[in-house]
Amino acid sequence: MPFAPDHGTSRPQGVRRLSAAIAAGVMAIAAVSLAPRPAVADAPWLDVSEDGYVAFNVPAAYVEANVGQVAQLNVEGNFGPSFAWADYGLTRRGDVWTGAIGPLKPGLYSYQVTGDDTKGLKDPTNSTGVASKPLWSTFFVPGESVRLLADVPQGQGG
Repeated sequence: MPFAPDHGTSRPQGVRRLSAAIAAGVMAIAAVSLAPRPAVADAPWLDVSEDGYVAFNVPAAYVEANVGQVAQLNVEGNFGPSFAWADYGLTRRGDVWTGAIGPLKPGLYSYQVTGDDTKGLKDPTNSTGVASKPLWSTFFVPGESVRLLADVPQGQGG
């Protein structure tokens, strides 16, 4: 049907189709971005003590919601001798996978959580990361030998 202007109240059919397509696309994007996602764990998975011990507490419900049932859960990180990569198995106690390592030497450490040796998880309670390894998180064990890596105390920066 050809376009016949009637004082600006009609639009060409192609414009109406384009508007409808754009509206449908916006609604599809909104539906995907608003889709329910597994809840982020409430409590931190990682606790670093002042004396270099590190405790991991990973909620079993979070693991199951994100990778399914697992028979074993490991924390992999550079906390081996001379910062070599090592695996540390966690133990399931009720609704939490738990374990502790240490004391670790002062330094910056990277880790990821892995179920059944193939199902990687990023710690959602730790906002740090490694750009080239999206499932890795980091933590810092303070000490005099790594004081230049530590955050500057509030109000003392330059």
